[in-house]
Amino acid sequence: MSGPSTCTTERHPVKQTFTEAVHAVSPLNGAIDGSKRPEPKAARSRQPRQKHAVAASYGCPECDFVTTDESESRRHLYALVTGRSECEVARSRPQSRIPKSVSLGTAIDAYLRTLENADTARVYGTTLRLLAEWFDPETAADQIPRGRLAAWFRERWDESAPATWNRNATALRSFFTYCRDRGWCDSPASALVRTSHRAVAPPRVPNPEDIERLLSASHVDLRERALWRLLFDSAAKPGEALRLNAEELNLTGRCAPVRTGVISWGADTNRLLVALLDGRYSGPVFLTERRAKAARASRDIDPASGRGRISYRRALEIFEKATADEDGGPWTLHQLRDTALAVAARDGADMPTLAALSRCVTADAVERYAYA
Repeated sequence: MSGPSTCTTERHPVKQTFTEAVHAVSPLNGAIDGSKRPEPKAARSRQPRQKHAVAASYGCPECDFVTTDESESRRHLYALVTGRSECEVARSRPQSRIPKSVSLGTAIDAYLRTLENADTARVYGTTLRLLAEWFDPETAADQIPRGRLAAWFRERWDESAPATWNRNATALRSFFTYCRDRGWCDSPASALVRTSHRAVAPPRVPNPEDIERLLSASHVDLRERALWRLLFDSAAKPGEALRLNAEELNLTGRCAPVRTGVISWGADTNRLLVALLDGRYSGPVFLTERRAKAARASRDIDPASGRGRISYRRALEIFEKATADEDGGPWTLHQLRDTALAVAARDGADMPTLAALSRCVTADAVERYAYA
C-alpha cells in the first residue's frame, strides 16, 4: 500500500522535505511515488553547531498540519503513508487510565473478595464496614475527606491497645492502596491514614525526680553515675554510650559522635566524665574492674591499665539491682533515654526538636514520646 501522492510540501530552508521525512518513517521500501529511494549522500564534515539554532517546522498543505515537533510530524506522516487518519492513530495508542467513581460499599466488597485468608477477611471486613457505616456506603471512595477520616479513626480507637490500633490502621491502609491502584481513589493511602497511625505504645518512663535522686546518691559508684547521667542528659542509646572511646569525647564542646549522629550533654555530666577518665586520652570510657581477657579486641581494651570495656549485660545488671526498690522498678537503661525524651516533649519540644534529640529515623518512633 502506498500513501496519497498528491500530498507535497515546500522545502523548508533548514530541515528536510516532506518526501524525505516520509522516507525516514515509512515502512515501505519505495518512496511515495513508487520510485526507487535515492542512495544516501556521503556524510558531510561536521560543522560547528550554531549557538542559536533555527527551530525546524513541518507542514502538510493537504490537511494544514504544521508542527515544530519532529516526533509528532513522524506520526502524522506515517499515518498518511499507511492510509490511516491521525485520529485512528491516536485511538490505537494506549490511553491513560481515568479514575472511575466507585461507591465505598462497592469498593469494600471488591477488596474483601481478594483476601484469601478467611480470618484476615473477617477482621478487615469489620473495620471497613464500620468505615462504610460512618461515611455512608454510597459515598464515592475518592470523596472521603482526609481530615474526617483521621478524626474518625482517633475518636474510635484512641483508647485502644496498640495491637488493636495497628490492626485497624493496617486494614485501612491496605484498602485505600487497593482503591488507588485501580483508579478509584487518587489520594495516597499513607496520606489518608498516617496522620492517625500510632506505631508502638508510649514508653513506660519513671518519675524524673526519682531518677535525679538516684543520680545524686552517694553510694553509687563514679562509673555508674557518669553512665546513668550521660544517658539521662543526652538521651543517648545505652549501646552507643557504652561504645564511646576517650579519644572520641569533645569535653570542651561537651559532645561526641555516635552511630546515629551526635550526642551532647550538660556541665554536670561533663564533670563526671572528666573525673572518670582521670587523664586518659584513649581506650573505652566505661571500663570493667578487672583486666580484660586476651581474646578481647584491641579497641575494647584500655592500653594503659589493660582493663576491658564493660558489657551492656553487666551494666544492665548493676542498674536493675540499684533500681529494684524504686517505684515501677527495676528499671532498664533504655528508660533513662525514654524519660529524657518524654520530659523534653512535656516541656514543649516540637517534633523536629525531638527528632534531632532522639536521632530516630521515622516520625512514628518520635511521636510515641509525645504520648508518654
